[in-house]
Amino acid sequence: MELFFEILVAAFAVFGAWCTIRLTAQALFASRCIGTVIEIFDRTAAANLPMLLEEVRHAPFVPRRAPLIVLYSAELCLAYGEPSEAERELIESFGGRWLVAQMKK
Repeated sequence: MELFFEILVAAFAVFGAWCTIRLTAQALFASRCIGTVIEIFDRTAAANLPMLLEEVRHAPFVPRRAPLIVLYSAELCLAYGEPSEAERELIESFGGRWLVAQMKK
């Protein structure tokens, strides 16, 4: 039984080393063209925009230099107007851009 646990610990050590190497390589060599998109379909999601932006900022596997885009539904903008100046400034403070797009939920 002791041999089994030693083999299990060795397997976990190899797996941990592989994950560390993989995450480091992804952080160093990932394309800067790949980014994060937040889709805003309704007023509830728009109200949660600060929380969504914070979640993206603290996400463990999102590169810090990755582009951030906030897509607003065209229907939402027609019904309620474009994002407010405060929302635009908030998006810009996180290094993002906002766009209006025709989307289907």
